[in-house]
Amino acid sequence: ELLKTAVTQDGGSLGFTPDGFEIDREIATIALSKDGAGLETLSRRGGELAADPELVMMVVKADGYALEWASDLHKDSFDIVMAAVSQNGNALEYASETLRSNDEVIKAAVAEDAGAAEYAIRGDEAEG
Repeated sequence: ELLKTAVTQDGGSLGFTPDGFEIDREIATIALSKDGAGLETLSRRGGELAADPELVMMVVKADGYALEWASDLHKDSFDIVMAAVSQNGNALEYASETLRSNDEVIKAAVAEDAGAAEYAIRGDEAEG
């Protein structure tokens, strides 16, 4: 109950949760709705909450740059990456190489912030 009160007042307090203290879905949802950086805490701890695509989607819709802390699986999810770059074009930096070379993703990122073009992988730059 104390953690719930803390994250309700400041989502960033999730980062100060002692190791071994359980963070459940309700707590994670409250914290992440207030501060996307909480995804970093969940990622460091591992577990199913960091892997939950609904939570990751909620975070990147509000803070696209939080894609930095998403799992590689989520960084390769077209829907999650599109949500992230639509909110913050520079989130393209953290997308998988496959999606950094996807024309639709690049277009969405650059539409949000022209500077995101520097993170795009074009033709001969792509591995393969």
